[in-house]
Amino acid sequence: MTPVRLRIALCGGLLLSPVSTTADPTSVVTLQNDSLAFTVHLQGTTLTGMRPPGMTGDWLDTQGHFLCFDRWGPITAEEKAQGIPFHGEARRMSWSLQEASAHTAHLKTSLPVTRFTINRHIALAPTDGAFHIINVIANPTESRRSYNLVEHITLGAPWQQPAVTFATNAKRGILHNRPNSQPDIPFNWPRVQVDDRDVDLRTHAMFEGPVIYSLVFEAEAPWGWICLRNQETSELLGYLWRTADFPWLNIYSKTEAGKFVRFAIEPGTTSVHAVMAEVISRPPRLGRSVVNWLEAGDTRQLALRGFTTKIPPQAGDISDVTLENDHVRISFADGTAPILIPLPADSLPTEPPQTTS
Repeated sequence: MTPVRLRIALCGGLLLSPVSTTADPTSVVTLQNDSLAFTVHLQGTTLTGMRPPGMTGDWLDTQGHFLCFDRWGPITAEEKAQGIPFHGEARRMSWSLQEASAHTAHLKTSLPVTRFTINRHIALAPTDGAFHIINVIANPTESRRSYNLVEHITLGAPWQQPAVTFATNAKRGILHNRPNSQPDIPFNWPRVQVDDRDVDLRTHAMFEGPVIYSLVFEAEAPWGWICLRNQETSELLGYLWRTADFPWLNIYSKTEAGKFVRFAIEPGTTSVHAVMAEVISRPPRLGRSVVNWLEAGDTRQLALRGFTTKIPPQAGDISDVTLENDHVRISFADGTAPILIPLPADSLPTEPPQTTS
């Protein structure tokens, strides 16, 4: 096994203070090949510093790509007093590094309040700009427990430019969490009517203040995907997942004085950004559940695949993204030859090691 590149970083205000001491909260693992590099922090398993080698400008912002689990969103005063933070305990924990190499990291933690255990496998392909993140969650308690899991990918300045456009196979959505408690707006991708404006969501829509919209996929679609494409540089960043794992794609943006302050794409198991008691009480939205349950002693695996590449400048719109023989296949509407990007090997366990509560 290739020795892991382990270094010490002063993380400043990037990550929350640890609840446990299972790992040094300033330790990080750097995964890198000739096409892509990123850093995995043992605290929260947050990814930062993502960029192709030799490029300037972090593709992720200072919050990075972090895990929201066992919830997505705010907490009650009582939950805060118990030690549960905003977006759940997983982000706050110092995870133990189980195994690492030049291209892989396997991390594990147990959540002291909600009592879930979780293994997170992060792997980068040996040569190309593709990676995967596989979460295996377990409920070692004797009771059924509610949860949600969202991959919070907070994108940096290179993906906040006017030249960046979006493509996805989502079909319907809800514009919600708008300022001043304005009502939700259902829409069909890619256009939404807001305040007498016809907004094309395939470009950076400048809504003043914070806005969240949530998308769903056709019931028969096995895969959900989103691609961000810089029309000036031909760079592409995309994500692919099973809709059975993540039925929702949430997009968060915040602008002030016409400039982006924050922008995130968030595939997940819910679209309700609220305290857990309220989420549990909500009926399905757009025919999709907004809360998940894990029976006593059960496990569940949820996976996300990411990929980066440069596409031909003259290529048309992206029409489909899927898996083909352990490759991500990107297809174009104008007949441009598809792009195949090899993924890391999927030789990962389907269940976590034995854990105790």
